Amino acid sequence: MDMKRFLLTSLILMLCFMCGCSDSAEDTTTEETMALNSYYVYYPDGDKIVRTEDTHQLKQPDSIIPSVEEVMSVSLDAYEGRIEKYSYMVDEDNKVTLDITMAGECSREYSLLTMASVSETLFQLELVESVKITLLNAEGEELDSKLILRNTFYHYGEDSKQLTKRVTFYKTNGDGDKLEALSGSVALRDDTTMVEAIVEQLVAIDAIPEDTSINSVAIIGDVCYLDLSQEFSDTVEGSKSELVVYSLVNSVTGLSYINQVYITIDGQVEGSYRGTVDLSKPLSFNKDIIE
Repeated sequence: MDMKRFLLTSLILMLCFMCGCSDSAEDTTTEETMALNSYYVYYPDGDKIVRTEDTHQLKQPDSIIPSVEEVMSVSLDAYEGRIEKYSYMVDEDNKVTLDITMAGECSREYSLLTMASVSETLFQLELVESVKITLLNAEGEELDSKLILRNTFYHYGEDSKQLTKRVTFYKTNGDGDKLEALSGSVALRDDTTMVEAIVEQLVAIDAIPEDTSINSVAIIGDVCYLDLSQEFSDTVEGSKSELVVYSLVNSVTGLSYINQVYITIDGQVEGSYRGTVDLSKPLSFNKDIIE
């Protein structure tokens, strides 16, 4: 199964000035104002987000509500019919709450890409403080919801220049009743993220089921959204289901930038893992089951 990767970092909008000479200070001021009040539209394309080649000019840059309406209205064309409609509210602190109804089926990856691209587009408006996005299906059922701040980012591990990293792995102990901590290191390859490297090592030491692989991984804020293959639902001999789950969660949350792990299996949110651990919400480091 191919691993899909997508990257969102904070992008700096480069201001492009029109070519041509003018001796008029008023003309220069007009050009600078136009550049400062322009924006790109970001949208999903495959397994990443991209932006339109052309910029758009805000009609009312000093007023947040008409600007949000304008940006969202213009953005719809880039989604080629995959967004059916939207509604929004802006509170007195300039925090935007946005409900987006998706047309047709929407994969978890496309949901994340949509939230990433919509927020990146809106954050070009200097007045916007934060964006809370809720994605809905055609029946009005919630698909996903995220509060996105200006410093929220999507990435795949930390310093890619670091060849190896010391990591603490957690595995069921010999008695089968607790997790033991194992110190080790993982090698970073150009095509492998830290989370992927940790999962590979957990498989290698029989901490999680054999042949478990990652379908996709995204990090939003301090939460790692980890979609695993169906093999993760298999048993590990001599290990309770709870210990299998927290072998993974405790190992991944050992990374400084991850505090919680939200596990899905083949794109589906599971009510529980083998009837024991609730997987409907992100899981945090569990110190109570460490020996």
